[in-house]
Amino acid sequence: MPPRTFDERLRYHAQRFRGKPAQHVLNRYEQFLHEALNSDELQKNAFHVAAWVAELPAEQMAAQYDGLSAVFLLQRYLWALKDVKPSCDHLVKVLTKVWERIEANSDLQLQWSGLFTELGHFVPEAKAAKAAKLMNKAILLWRNTTCETKKEEYVASLEQSLGEAGHDDLGQIRSIFRRAVAALSPPHCSNQSGGSAAGSLAQPQGSKRDFQIRLRKVVLRCLNYLHLDDSKVQPALQLLKSLICQLQELDSDGSHKIGCEKQWRLLQEKCGMSSNADLEMDIAPAREKRVLCPHRKRRDMCRICRPCPHGKLKAKCEKCKPCPHGKLKTDCVKCKPCPHGRRKRSCAQCNPCPHGKLKTNCAQCNPCPHGKIKKHCLLCVGCVHGRIKYECNICRRGKG
Repeated sequence: MPPRTFDERLRYHAQRFRGKPAQHVLNRYEQFLHEALNSDELQKNAFHVAAWVAELPAEQMAAQYDGLSAVFLLQRYLWALKDVKPSCDHLVKVLTKVWERIEANSDLQLQWSGLFTELGHFVPEAKAAKAAKLMNKAILLWRNTTCETKKEEYVASLEQSLGEAGHDDLGQIRSIFRRAVAALSPPHCSNQSGGSAAGSLAQPQGSKRDFQIRLRKVVLRCLNYLHLDDSKVQPALQLLKSLICQLQELDSDGSHKIGCEKQWRLLQEKCGMSSNADLEMDIAPAREKRVLCPHRKRRDMCRICRPCPHGKLKAKCEKCKPCPHGKLKTDCVKCKPCPHGRRKRSCAQCNPCPHGKLKTNCAQCNPCPHGKIKKHCLLCVGCVHGRIKYECNICRRGKG
């Protein structure tokens, strides 16, 4: 008889649970939890319980018998395996399936919140999603820190925490690294002359409040202990690489001296981005190849290079290409109406997704790797100033 496939094994264990009294099965597996002699037995039994939760109806899995349910039993197994590296690939695979089931249903996230949290220690996708949320939180925390005294306290706390953290305390070092990267500013030209454009971009050097130099030192020290392929480090590392990409752009100009260049070169080396080829491969290769106009925009989308008589981009001017109602035709509710009184392309009732939203505004139909709508995600479309690009005045003026 050929061995069962992964899906067949899940269905087999789910059918066995369904065919017996649920209370007896749960009590028996709870007893296995206390009697297991090694981690292999724990993982084997955890696989069976996870198969039930992945395949059977949610109501049946949440049903309690003397205070015990299949969901809570799986949570207890994961507690016992928290410090054990899973040796069974099938266990990780079925736990991933359970996590995807809960993540896709907001009601299950509330009902099974304890299990959802425990799954984060075993499922790679859950680790990445949690790291992205923590990174967004760190960026917002620094953006809301506007007082100089608070900034001094923020940087000093990072330096103190790093000094007290042990080399083996990777969780603490990851947290410090994330918060330090969130506070970094992009590289700028040094102050060569008071009235030059380079001077206007310069940072103050040598002052006690030069937080950026201290932050870069913290980041460099953290990189000595962290692994670049760690999924929990990736969101912070992605933002750091985007900052280093700005160094490459300044470097290609060749007419200005880069401030604190030695620190930036060390960061570039620590991130494995020493060569131009690495930069082009890791950071937005399409943007490097794009030929921009002098105003740092695509020529066909620049209202200065391709203006209309009214000072706008011709394709976006309601006077050059009007509809009978005096509006731009694509934005007119009367020219392209739907039965609900909206523009047809913007109506969630005319163009719904399975979740009852407009498809372009649905985080489940068009998600980014961090679980958000891509156009609203700081990590996917964020600029180096810690904002979403289309909301950043500096980038829109072409000074980013």
